[in-house]
Amino acid sequence: MRQEFECCALWRWKPPNDGGRAVARWQQSALGGSKEASSLAGVNALQLHSFSRDRCATASVATARVKRELGNDCVDIWYCPLDGVEQARHMAWLDDGEVARYHKFASRNAAQQYFGGRVLTRAALSSYTNVPERAWRFSANAHGRPAIAEPVGHRALHFNLSHTTGAAVLAVGSMAGIGIDIEAVDRQVDIEGIGRRVFTAAENAWVASGRDEAALQRFFQLWTLKEAYMKARGRGFSLDPLTFGLSSANGRFELSCAPACEPQPARWQFFPSSRGADIKMALAVGGSDHVRIRRLTYDPISGSVCRTDRALMGQESVGQE
Repeated sequence: MRQEFECCALWRWKPPNDGGRAVARWQQSALGGSKEASSLAGVNALQLHSFSRDRCATASVATARVKRELGNDCVDIWYCPLDGVEQARHMAWLDDGEVARYHKFASRNAAQQYFGGRVLTRAALSSYTNVPERAWRFSANAHGRPAIAEPVGHRALHFNLSHTTGAAVLAVGSMAGIGIDIEAVDRQVDIEGIGRRVFTAAENAWVASGRDEAALQRFFQLWTLKEAYMKARGRGFSLDPLTFGLSSANGRFELSCAPACEPQPARWQFFPSSRGADIKMALAVGGSDHVRIRRLTYDPISGSVCRTDRALMGQESVGQE
């Protein structure tokens, strides 16, 4: 069973034997009297977590499953550590085509990323619906962007997936124009060589203005921002990354490009982030209205979910310092 809690209130705590009254008080305090707290009234054994660097570590388990609501202005960002994804437990969720593709990977790391991404996608989508994880079927556009094929009644639920060594991340929303990317930064890359192929002159200058580790961090932050946009467009690298650029104004990222690339660049919003020192992420949303972001961590071992809204997403300027 899955349950969502605010991570800032997660402690290792064993409730006293008082018939559940202390648990009810803790729920109201931790969840601020929210709808989620009210839905848990009468649950005597509570699933508590302590938030570690990568996951919600589970203590005792006994919760009621609550169907997650997704507003028209909301995008949920799901993070999943891949070391908890297990073939014995989760392979049954995949369809025959996904299982066949998994077994074709020559690299164990690539296979684990693929497998973990599919597990996260199915678990997350099922949390908004009554659809079992195994029942989802997916299609893809001409550029490989996946979408829900079945059940037909849930095609208005949009998602975008990315994975890297050790982790996967998924964006879920009711708007079609969402894209997300994640990259592990604890590796060496040819910053100048790759930068010439994917970054504009202004972007390359910003990366080069950093030194050593700072330059590497800036490289991956720009990379994730640009790839998130290309994925949100449903194009991936069929969209030339040199045809558009990203800059910042008043702490917010803005898109600049020719009308042939994007007729309404001002409608795009960008949200860069870090997950510790070794992970960079970015979300791109195609909509001029206010976007409400919720951040969730999914633990594949227990199936539990916790809120991780505490400053995981933060704007960083792309421009002259």
